[in-house]
Amino acid sequence: MVQVTKMLLGLAALLMASAVPTNLAEQVPAFEVPNFDYQTLSTGNTPNDVLDALKKDGIISFTNVPSYAQVRRSYLDSAAACAVSAQEVNAEFLLFKTLTDGTNRYTISTPSGQDADATATTTDAACPGYKTIYDEFSSLLELVVLNVATTLDATTFTTTDGYGKTVSSRKLMTDAVRLDHFHAYETPSLHERRLMSADSGTQASTSSKDDLSLELHEDDGMFIVFATPAFYKVNNDGANSTFKSVQAGGEDDSESGLIIQRRDGQRVRPILKPDQVTLMVGTGYNRWVGTSEQLPAVMHGMRMPEVKMTETQRLLRAWFGKMTLLPSYQRMLKQMDFGEHANTTAQYVQQGHQSDH
Repeated sequence: MVQVTKMLLGLAALLMASAVPTNLAEQVPAFEVPNFDYQTLSTGNTPNDVLDALKKDGIISFTNVPSYAQVRRSYLDSAAACAVSAQEVNAEFLLFKTLTDGTNRYTISTPSGQDADATATTTDAACPGYKTIYDEFSSLLELVVLNVATTLDATTFTTTDGYGKTVSSRKLMTDAVRLDHFHAYETPSLHERRLMSADSGTQASTSSKDDLSLELHEDDGMFIVFATPAFYKVNNDGANSTFKSVQAGGEDDSESGLIIQRRDGQRVRPILKPDQVTLMVGTGYNRWVGTSEQLPAVMHGMRMPEVKMTETQRLLRAWFGKMTLLPSYQRMLKQMDFGEHANTTAQYVQQGHQSDH
């Protein structure tokens, strides 16, 4: 079996498959994501309703996932604190990128699933206790993915591999490699923006409300399940940073920062409630395997919400997502095993041909 876990961090740079212009010409309305009770996914006609919702816009959400609300809050608090402290010591595991609008993105990227290397991401030195709560949260979302796969197997939906052989959704998801991402998006403070403007000779200003921090794109992979983001105000006293939770989702929970483009071309702001798990379809269902019915990959981007801040405060958006890929042995439509594809992709990335995410 080709080992893919060592290549997964390289694959992270290719999660964006395509991009479109970042200027939103019109007001973006709120969008109610089709929601299902996690406890009753297998009852009645619910499996078919889940499939229909995925076929329509490629995005659904779940409520009543056991222990989820508490574990999510604990994890995002821990991960946000880890990102802040890891910045201060320049921890090697923390990836960094500045986005087009000046937002800084800090990433903890960890392979998970059966082929994962448990030592791939070492956080203990900079973030004591982080791994324990991460393992709990990651495992909880693993179960969500598997239950969605079981739900699809209760419908007429089928998947075929590169040999033309039918493979159950449960089998694909059970054996699949996963890539977990925690992203901390942090906006510069007003004071920092003024300093940068003075250095560049331009006028300090906030981004246009129509500008995106992360441009619209589609994700590779089969599914991505993710947590509704949490927001924090970060204060820096010159030595150590402190932060506190802040509400930024708006009255209807549509100001999470996520923007999607529906199949009819309309761009909307999905309503993401804190106690819900959201699932989106990636390009893998259209590029890697054959399917009986099309599941559309979701075009999506992100715009940092506007929150009232002091001169020196920075807004931090804490987000976690689990990308489901394929088993390393799985034959793809392009007539190679996924492990070989991962190896080729990783080499391409290492040569400098990187995409944003």
